[in-house]
Amino acid sequence: MHLYLGECQLLRERYAPLLAVDSELLAQAEKMAPARQDTFLAGRGLLKHALHEHGLLPPNAPLPPLQLGALGRPYLPPSLQGEHTWDFNLSHSHQLLALCFGSSCVSVDVEVVNPKRWRPALLERVYTAAELEAIDKLRATVDATTNTDSTLSPAWAVLATKFWSMRECLVKSLGLSVFNSYLYCHPQEQRISLDLRPLAAAAASTASDSRDETAQAWLEAQSRLSSISAEAQIRSLSLRACMELCAVPWTSPTYSDAVLTWLQPTLKESLFLSFNTTQGCTTYELPSDKFAALQTQLQATSYQVVLQA
Repeated sequence: MHLYLGECQLLRERYAPLLAVDSELLAQAEKMAPARQDTFLAGRGLLKHALHEHGLLPPNAPLPPLQLGALGRPYLPPSLQGEHTWDFNLSHSHQLLALCFGSSCVSVDVEVVNPKRWRPALLERVYTAAELEAIDKLRATVDATTNTDSTLSPAWAVLATKFWSMRECLVKSLGLSVFNSYLYCHPQEQRISLDLRPLAAAAASTASDSRDETAQAWLEAQSRLSSISAEAQIRSLSLRACMELCAVPWTSPTYSDAVLTWLQPTLKESLFLSFNTTQGCTTYELPSDKFAALQTQLQATSYQVVLQA
């Protein structure tokens, strides 16, 4: 499993040569607003880089059209699958972009912390009572570290972002949406559960209509359930901590308290982290004695995934 991370403009410039043969893709980008162009071309360039690294796309070959799930999640076409069922997932927030690439069901979410986003109405609509209690407890606590470092957001906002990011990550792995899913996060037990039974029941009632979005979403989620093992975990870290523990030079304080979250469908395979910075692209492998501190923090902040279907 491989995680790639970088800033959109940097990624777009670095991987522009890979997209030189993608005339249709470049024509599509020309119709987009400049900010959307950056995100779109950075994501496609990074995806082509990952495909080349894994030997799935020949040099100078254009990127084949991606397939879309019922709710718009992109997938690799059969022509790029090779011997494995390869999967990828993209996420962006502001100018940060993350790509997760693996040989089974994977997903990633990156979120820049914004305290103004977390209005009471949104929190109460999405979060469980246990999560709201944890957020309120931090909101009422004076965090000395936050007060002395102007680049850090309040601890409660970071926690609220982490809870959201874990939800996004889990539902994206199955091609679903946060707002039509039954998600329950249990901070005390470090467990996150997704109840798919209401979706299955709704899909059964519309099974005769093959065009129904709910039925299609259920079939898509059902086909991916077997790829998530019983030991699957949602892992979430602040980007700042991740880069500090890997000794990666970080020059953009704007994103210093962003949250990086991913689904690790099995713990048997290694995790590779690739950071794209102005100094180049550096890759780290976990587990590794060299990064024991990062491995320890990952274990401490991982949430067990429970799927009810």
